[in-house]
Amino acid sequence: MKQKTHAAGGILLASLAVHLYQSDLLITIFWVVFWSLVSDFDVYIPTVRHRGITHTIAFALFPGAVVLAIGQFHLYAALASLAVILHLIMDSLNPGGVPLWLPFSRKRVRFPV
Repeated sequence: MKQKTHAAGGILLASLAVHLYQSDLLITIFWVVFWSLVSDFDVYIPTVRHRGITHTIAFALFPGAVVLAIGQFHLYAALASLAVILHLIMDSLNPGGVPLWLPFSRKRVRFPV
């Protein structure tokens, strides 16, 4: 997937959160889009393979933990992890798939359309 596609998914998720929880529109969109793109930051780290560890369920827990460590922002913690999970779902639609269950399994999960 392209970054703009992941950003669009983040905007949809943020819009749903704003509608359901009356959270601040701009803050919610900014942070959810940020977290929806964070899995692809691996392309800037030479020692990390793209669509490797940053494209796993285990990594999806990381953003929520970071947000909770900063403060008691439960909604934003949940949205951060959900944004990464949405990223993983979107990337699993590609033929290459993603290693969702790494480190327990190296098998790549794909749902080709």
